[in-house]
This record gives sequence, C-alpha cells and structure tokens, in this order.
Amino acid sequence: MDQLNALFVWYPFFGLPTAIVGLVIWWRYQSRAQLYVWDWGQLFMPFFVWALLSAVDMRGKSLANLVELAYLSGITMLVMVVRGRMELSAPSKGNTVSKIALLVSAVAGLAMWGLVPPLAES
Repeated sequence: MDQLNALFVWYPFFGLPTAIVGLVIWWRYQSRAQLYVWDWGQLFMPFFVWALLSAVDMRGKSLANLVELAYLSGITMLVMVVRGRMELSAPSKGNTVSKIALLVSAVAGLAMWGLVPPLAES
C-alpha cells in the first residue's frame, strides 16, 4: 500500500514531465495530426497499471522501486513521439494508432512492474 500512497505523492514528478512533453508534441503536430481521447489516457494509464500491480503485489517491492516510474515516464514520452510520427505518415488511421499507443503504454507499465526486481531500501 505504501507504493500506492507514494505514487500519488511522486506522480507529479513523473507525470508532469510526461504531460509537458506530450503537450509539446501535440503543439508541434497539431496542424497535421488530431488528438484523440486515447492520447490523454497515455498520461495516466501506464502509471495506473504500475500502481495497481504494485498495490496488489505480493513480491514486497519497496519505495526504492519508484525509479521504475522515471523509466516509465521516458518510455511513455517515446511512445507519444512515435504515435505522432505514425499519424503523420497515415492520417486516416490516427484513431487506431492512438489506441495502439495507449495499449503499448499500458504494456510498458506492466513490463516495468514485472521485469524490474524488488530493490532493497537503503
């Protein structure tokens, strides 16, 4: 449960840079790419998946594992950039690309939780 509480305390440090980069990407591509509701989900879904899995986790991850959120933030930013570029190459498939990007972001949250071993608190 400490991870869930810590997520709400630390989320602005990881979510805010992700949101800023997302807004810069949208601003850069706004004349040529459309923003969908699924794109807004990328700001929350990967972190929500990670927090939910950490809250029900039986592996005993400590607060030292918050470093996963920094990596997850970077991955989410990269997915946002790739999503914007893909829509520019195929504008008619923008909604589908947006949904796939959200799915990839959620899977990244799952992967961060599953692949990173529990770290010892120092």
